[in-house]
Amino acid sequence: MRRLAVLALALVALTALAAPPAAAQEGAATVSAASADVLAHLERTRGLFLASIDGLTAAQWSWKPAPDRWSVAECAEHITRSESFIRELARKSMSEPLPAEKLALAHGKSAQVLAMIVDRSQKAQAPEPLNPMKSGEMRSYAEILRDFNFERGRTAELAAASGDLEAFATPHFVFQELDLAGWIYFLSGHSERHTLQIEEVKATAGFPQG
Repeated sequence: MRRLAVLALALVALTALAAPPAAAQEGAATVSAASADVLAHLERTRGLFLASIDGLTAAQWSWKPAPDRWSVAECAEHITRSESFIRELARKSMSEPLPAEKLALAHGKSAQVLAMIVDRSQKAQAPEPLNPMKSGEMRSYAEILRDFNFERGRTAELAAASGDLEAFATPHFVFQELDLAGWIYFLSGHSERHTLQIEEVKATAGFPQG
């Protein structure tokens, strides 16, 4: 009986050492709650993009509606390249703190960001490093699948690990001061914008049927 009592005490001590303090557990729950909507949006747009390119033949992958328009492969290339590019712009918000008065101006823009970025009636020219037509690089479906999932995973890690997504902000080229939540919504919405472009390509007359 004495040995059992000693063992029980040892297990209690180990459990106490292993378990984080109550405050830490509460903090983790707060982080999760603060990031839940952003993470859900990232997962939704990931699913939309991967569904849009799933099962395409080689002819469908590379077909272009016109010489000056992107193929599905080029849209997918742009989405994948832009993931890390935009994420690193967002990460800058964590290394260059804004004054409190500017930080206050960065909040509450997420709905505006999402509405703007998915509006395909507003056209924009991709910067040259992110324009697959300029670089001539086109990866295969398997390479895009691998690289996009890797990059989206890193974006989700940033969203989950950053705690209060409104505690950080950095200037955006359209929205001025923008908090980290807004930046990640911009990234997620950007992939949705070009997923819509992929669907437009697939719906164009002349798109290969197999």
